[in-house]
Amino acid sequence: MMSKETVSYFIKLWFWGSIMAAAILVASAHCSTTSTPKSSDTTCWLPEGCVTQYQENPNSYKAGTLLDASVIGEYQGMNLRIQSLGTYELFSENLLICGWPVAKFLPAPSNYVVLTYETVSHRTVQGVACHELVRVDEIVLPTGLGQ
Repeated sequence: MMSKETVSYFIKLWFWGSIMAAAILVASAHCSTTSTPKSSDTTCWLPEGCVTQYQENPNSYKAGTLLDASVIGEYQGMNLRIQSLGTYELFSENLLICGWPVAKFLPAPSNYVVLTYETVSHRTVQGVACHELVRVDEIVLPTGLGQ
């Protein structure tokens, strides 16, 4: 049988050990799920401002035909239905875009487009993630191709 001093010593050791383990976990657990820009190591002397550097690409891309563009709410966002390149018609995709002029998509372009948008959504519209559109590039194929 252990003495009271030995039991007390092990209880104190367990208590302080768990406090230290919890402190280490809390100190190492504050990570971010978004791609944060890495500030430049040099002094910014450009009149346009500093260039932000990313370790991961913050953008996503969709290439295909724009099938439908519809406004959600009071111009809160726009739902784009895209037929991706190289897939069956069964696999159309919907993408909710915020902060982009509606007139750019109405009427829907008949050619192929490449949509570049931010991967991380910064807000929601009616509970659905809404992405910021960076740019739209229209791909015009030469006559006879893609027919």
